[in-house]
Amino acid sequence: MPADEKPRSFRIDPSMEEATSELLAFGEVAFFSTPSPDHPERNEDAAVVVVRDNWSVLVVSDGAGGTSGGAQAASMTTKILQQALLQIEETVDVRPAVLDAIETAGTRIRETLSGALATIAVVILDSKSARSITVGDSICLVIGGRGKLKYRSIAHGPTGFAEEAGLLRAREAMEHEERHLVSNMLGLEKMRIELGVPVRLAVRDTVVVASDGLFDNVRVDEIAERARIRPLGRAVDRLASLARDRMAGNGPHGHADDLTIVAFRPASKR
Repeated sequence: MPADEKPRSFRIDPSMEEATSELLAFGEVAFFSTPSPDHPERNEDAAVVVVRDNWSVLVVSDGAGGTSGGAQAASMTTKILQQALLQIEETVDVRPAVLDAIETAGTRIRETLSGALATIAVVILDSKSARSITVGDSICLVIGGRGKLKYRSIAHGPTGFAEEAGLLRAREAMEHEERHLVSNMLGLEKMRIELGVPVRLAVRDTVVVASDGLFDNVRVDEIAERARIRPLGRAVDRLASLARDRMAGNGPHGHADDLTIVAFRPASKR
């Protein structure tokens, strides 16, 4: 993005047929979102990308299915983040603004949307690194150019913690009867925000932020394999296609759900 261009942001269409890509100041972002095949009339996921010269922020929020106002909670969360990030100065450290906005969203959901819950996964990007901030079971990944998993945030639930501790294998976690239980969400009084460490990005790395519609249907090794595909928009399309195929009952561990994927890849020359 040229240095004289104003800050911009874009909310992601909740009903897409194929991935769309946009250029950032120091890389490319591609994204896709679609409702669950069981409820094609609504998508309870919401996502936004905020673009500045020195940093960009990717945000995915998933309204909790089965709770009143889940879609509203996700939408409210992304709007609060979007507004907060567009108001701060370019030179200000963006991390405190993200943390404050998440706390504000959690409080506002509790006060105005009784019983509503939502997750959030945020990645803060600059020209050298990516840093995740999460609440719930929407996950952030950093995948190397050869398919090596460089970073994965933890899903906040019994199976996510068990998998992180080595008590469950990836396939066992996906097939576990408690895989859909989430212990930490916006809207809960004891919400906890998890701040990841900065991960230095190489030129061929890919950052993936997604709702559980991806991770409940596609194993991380399968995601890593497809995230390497070029161009980036095609990689996101391949991930979405596999997840939707599994949701339709083709293959193991299918679970119909809303699906949102946002991916980033650094520019080749930085």
